[in-house]
Amino acid sequence: MDSDLLENAQTIIGYSFSDLPLLEMALTHASVASNRLDSNERLEFLGDAVLGLAVVHRLYDLQSDLLEGEMTKIKSSVVSRMTCAKIADAIGLCDLMSLGKGMSGQGKAPRSVSAAALEAIIGAIFVDGGLEPASEFIHRHVDPYIDEALENEHQDNFKSMLQQYAQRTFNSAPDYHL
Repeated sequence: MDSDLLENAQTIIGYSFSDLPLLEMALTHASVASNRLDSNERLEFLGDAVLGLAVVHRLYDLQSDLLEGEMTKIKSSVVSRMTCAKIADAIGLCDLMSLGKGMSGQGKAPRSVSAAALEAIIGAIFVDGGLEPASEFIHRHVDPYIDEALENEHQDNFKSMLQQYAQRTFNSAPDYHL
């Protein structure tokens, strides 16, 4: 992969890698790698876990009134293949990918490739710089989806809406008397 492409990738991602071969690996699909260990699959696996951690941590910090089951539903929608693919497509990640001839000739990459690319980039940022820059990257792109999921989750949950209003307005949760 040429250095101009790697520079462009860092600009698009918003993170400068200390270890450029790590970025190159994150952008290498198994269809073009000499063997699967030289592809982005291991970074994708790691990135998926880091993404889940960052989303759950954000939900835990921001939403003290959510139960575990509610957080699980929101996490599932936010870290889904569809959401990851939307983010990857929005920032142009697939345009940076090295894909095999069968994959690159199809026009737009399949959602699974887009989602895997995003998770691989998250994994690469985590390996290169740690949890803080990986979380910053995640929150920059995922927080709008968290907000949307929270909004949709609370549309019919009037108790939760009341609790949030009370927290915001009176800085305390309501007391319930039966």
